[in-house]
Amino acid sequence: MKHVVVFDTPSIKQYVFGTDPLREIRGASANLDRLNRTEMHKVLNRALNGQSCTEVVYANGGSAQFIVDQESESDVRAACERVIELFARDTVADVFPVYGVATWNDDSRDGYRNAVEKAHFELRARREFGVPISCRASSPLLTECASSSHLPASRLVTIGGDYARPLSSSSAAKERRGRLARDHGVWAEWMRYLATSGHWPGEDDWDRVRCESIGEIGQSARTLDGYVGLVYADGNAMGQIVQQLDSPTVYKAFSEIVDSSVRDACFRALAETCSREIESIRAEETKKIPADILLLGGDDLLVAVPADRSLEFAKSAAQYFQDLTAERIANADEDVREFFAGRGISRMTISCGVAVARSTYPFFLLLDLVDELLKNAKRGDVLIPANDPAPARIDFHVVAGANSFSLGQTRRDDYAVYDGASRKGREIRRTLRPLTLAQLEKLKTSVRILREVNFPRSKLHALHEAAVGGSDVQARRAIRNIFGRCKASKDRNERLALWKAIESLLPEGASFDFPSFLIGEKQVLAVADIVEAMDIIV
Repeated sequence: MKHVVVFDTPSIKQYVFGTDPLREIRGASANLDRLNRTEMHKVLNRALNGQSCTEVVYANGGSAQFIVDQESESDVRAACERVIELFARDTVADVFPVYGVATWNDDSRDGYRNAVEKAHFELRARREFGVPISCRASSPLLTECASSSHLPASRLVTIGGDYARPLSSSSAAKERRGRLARDHGVWAEWMRYLATSGHWPGEDDWDRVRCESIGEIGQSARTLDGYVGLVYADGNAMGQIVQQLDSPTVYKAFSEIVDSSVRDACFRALAETCSREIESIRAEETKKIPADILLLGGDDLLVAVPADRSLEFAKSAAQYFQDLTAERIANADEDVREFFAGRGISRMTISCGVAVARSTYPFFLLLDLVDELLKNAKRGDVLIPANDPAPARIDFHVVAGANSFSLGQTRRDDYAVYDGASRKGREIRRTLRPLTLAQLEKLKTSVRILREVNFPRSKLHALHEAAVGGSDVQARRAIRNIFGRCKASKDRNERLALWKAIESLLPEGASFDFPSFLIGEKQVLAVADIVEAMDIIV
């Protein structure tokens, strides 16, 4: 008798990012990664006394699927409860995974797919109705946790010689794990990755090259000193592919291709992004890598980097993921290749949200913003439909003030994503975002053109104010007035540079009516995109 067992971990982000200190965030992330990838399988086998044959189909990104060869379904469910107990114990009752079990008697592809659907149906029911409600004690006599103010402090904690802080049991556990060099999860994997390509510090020194705070990462930004970029990526159309997976072999291969590709893409892109510091560390100089991997697994990644390297990292990670999945699909076993070929899939893609703000900006607000940016990128609000049904897209936003809490509201108020219609019946837009990888490359060209003539900062500010202010007619008139005031000397032609910078972003099939693009019945002004990218593109 075989059983399909599926697990999911609700509220991952709530657990990992329910605290502000970077050390606690990475400790929570490493703890969940360890529980998900290694401990789930161990506990299942141990709970079944080694009498079962447990096959790991996948275990990453907070979810898992196992095939258990066991007669008694009640024994399988009891083993699943042991997994829940492990998570509750190691996260101090902050995380309770949910599971679903389905009997698999029919070895056909339809039999497996039906069993998976039944297991996921039970999982969704448990997730919606069966998650325990944790009730925290509260009283005026209690002191709130110094990291998570919604939790009561359980004791004063002193770790690593720091001053004593009142922490909850959950925050204290995250703090301890964040300080253990041998328990750094994906950070340790990246350190081992870097060690394969040259001299690298030993494991005991991996803490030495890691930043202690988000503020320390932001200090490495050259064009926007003190600003940090948060990059959040997720796979495109993965749910559609998952629904078609029809055997454990194909399911396992798909999971391995996606998980390994997103990890390798992240590691390669980070190695390029932080190449200066990495080379200094190889030369045994005292340097720290200005980046941290906050979440990585499945088809997700969340990384903090200096603001002026964030867009380049996002572009590189998306491109590497696309290339790696294409290579691994082409080199997969024959039945796996046939599955993808039969559905016209030659590679997979991810989209990214990039939120840039001062390192002192509340982290939970920055996280909400980057989540909105990612959703907007995945929706694919590209003005000209792409031939690719699921292209990689990147949306970015630079937080200019405390009013940038909601991306939708900001885009409506400041960018006029939809500002009614002009007299000619055209839809009016003030941004080209989200951008495909090809459009982002064009944006880099536009930035380079303006930098080559050392375009004045004062005129950049004026262009941005004109681009997002007033009516469409007023915005275009103001930009043309600034264009007329630009220098046009032989050795420094600012006017020509501005024209070429905007024209470089012209989408295929659009017409150019400076400073706007005409795309069918849509009128697009992309000047704000160029100005905002000036400081966040290397």
